[in-house]
Amino acid sequence: MSIIIKLPQGPIRPVVEALEENEILHGWVTQLEDSATRQLSRLQDDGADIIEEGDQYYEIYHGLDGTAWALDHLFSQYFPGLQRAAAFLVIWGSFERHMNELCREVALAGSYRVAVEDLSGTGLTRARTYLLKVAGLDGAWADAQWQEFPEFQRIRNLFAHGDGSLDPKNAKLVAYVERSLHITVQNNTVQLAASFLPHLLNTKRHFLHGLEEGIVKRFGR
Repeated sequence: MSIIIKLPQGPIRPVVEALEENEILHGWVTQLEDSATRQLSRLQDDGADIIEEGDQYYEIYHGLDGTAWALDHLFSQYFPGLQRAAAFLVIWGSFERHMNELCREVALAGSYRVAVEDLSGTGLTRARTYLLKVAGLDGAWADAQWQEFPEFQRIRNLFAHGDGSLDPKNAKLVAYVERSLHITVQNNTVQLAASFLPHLLNTKRHFLHGLEEGIVKRFGR
């Protein structure tokens, strides 16, 4: 028997949807972290095909040359790093979509003639500006709970517009990376630790709950 869940309408809807999605993403991130470990275990359990070429012997794991590739590094660092970066971009893009949708719902509820697209800038920073300046929604969500999001945005741009290479001239980003418990740098390339995505999702949840309070107070549920 299927159960129909009716979501609230109006400005609160995008926030509720974002919070529900956030919980699903936590499970997805956990599965991502487990997948590389499972794949390495499967390769090791299946064993290698031994290929003889002259007086040389090679171990081939499902087409991967165990001599040429450091499989432990490949599956414990390289592939998980790619997965985390890709997941980060997906999570961030979805978050921006929910925030822009919130701005549109707020514009309808408040009968504001200015749309979020009319403001300069892009992404979450533009949405925050709209909610603050046009809708007059202030609160902890806009300052204390917002503090790390500009840093997340810089990390996001690093992967979206490049390969994660850290420019030493980018002082703000370098300072954030150095103090972060969830990021390391190897060969001048940013590496997202296993704890980074859960930290991002927890920070996002805290922010959304604060925003939810402001929306309910102003527009109701």
